Amino acid sequence: MAGNELKDFGGGFFVLCLLGAIVFAYLTFASFVTIFLLAAFLTALSRPLYKRLLGLCRGREGLASFFNLLAVLLFVIIPLVLLLALLVQESVSAYNWANRQFQEGVLEEKILPVILGLQEKYAPNLNLDIKEAAKSAT
Repeated sequence: MAGNELKDFGGGFFVLCLLGAIVFAYLTFASFVTIFLLAAFLTALSRPLYKRLLGLCRGREGLASFFNLLAVLLFVIIPLVLLLALLVQESVSAYNWANRQFQEGVLEEKILPVILGLQEKYAPNLNLDIKEAAKSAT
């Protein structure tokens, strides 16, 4: 009788270990999913170019792959990186502008009444002290 109880416990333990392994595998590989999807997208995007380059390179796969990689870098990756850098630069500029406006009191004079009016109109029961929150944010 004790042997049957251990067998039942062993099956449950196996399922628990299997679920734990699945969770840990997911946690390990979840950060790579975006990279794999991007790689699959770029592969599908550049496949027709690779086929054409393979014909131009007379079947030399290494040379066609090199030119394909060069084209993807020049026409996809580098423009995306430049766009991202521009986006970051504009975000920093917008933050600095908003911070300067807040420090000078422009936001408090012009924008805060608009926000309070919207709060009173759409959420009259919401008790938020926006002025106090704005002052504590600095």
